[in-house]
Amino acid sequence: DTKFVPGALALKVQAEYAETFGIYNNGSRTSLPRRVLPQEPKDVGERSLKRKRAEECKGLTPTKLEGHPGQEADLEKVAEAEATKRRSMPGSVQLRKHLEAYAKKKRELTEMDAHNPGFPAQVSKLKQLQKEAETNLAKRQDLTVSVLDPSKASLPLDTLVLAVSNDWESEVTSLGAQFRLFDGSTEHIRACIQEALGAPWVVWLSSTSPDETQFVFEENFSIFSACARIIGGGCAGPSWVRASAASDKLLPTVLVLGRGLDIP
Repeated sequence: DTKFVPGALALKVQAEYAETFGIYNNGSRTSLPRRVLPQEPKDVGERSLKRKRAEECKGLTPTKLEGHPGQEADLEKVAEAEATKRRSMPGSVQLRKHLEAYAKKKRELTEMDAHNPGFPAQVSKLKQLQKEAETNLAKRQDLTVSVLDPSKASLPLDTLVLAVSNDWESEVTSLGAQFRLFDGSTEHIRACIQEALGAPWVVWLSSTSPDETQFVFEENFSIFSACARIIGGGCAGPSWVRASAASDKLLPTVLVLGRGLDIP
């Protein structure tokens, strides 16, 4: 392959040409600025509309209504007549009829729902399921109380009880346990975790029976339930507190979580 390389003379000629006529066709041939010719304003476009509007506003003079007491009433009459005219137009009449029919239909559906609830079979089934859920909850609470045997050995007196509220603090501390509120800042929660790791036994206490159900079945996963599964310990609720208070000692909990930290 033959390769052509420009010589010194060719490069010199090219530099002179670029300085005189510019490198490209649209390049500037001189150092003078471009000549700007006056242009007639266009009659179309956004700038044209703004310019025409500004020219119209210059010729307007503000009108004060203070000197014409009857002019406001005349304007109200004109506005009312214009509104009446618009309401009588075919499009407005059709729209008003459509809106009135729509409102009437909605009222009929509302009255129908009020006097005759729809889907009676589904409503009956829902009530039955709710009743069964309440019955199962009561049975589970009764089973928890019956399993808490007062004859069993009590938990250590330095058992740590962690809870998200202080509803049962006085009952727990009266039985000799250490009560800590697992809530607040990150530093406070970290301190509770450190104390739980060094405690001989930990009980994770729920304030109410529904909270205990959600805690056990992980229906409302939180930092409290996550730490309980990592650290391990007993899970308890109001039934455990009442049974312990009745027997005057800390009874072993029915449910005990394994220590997640020991799982390889």
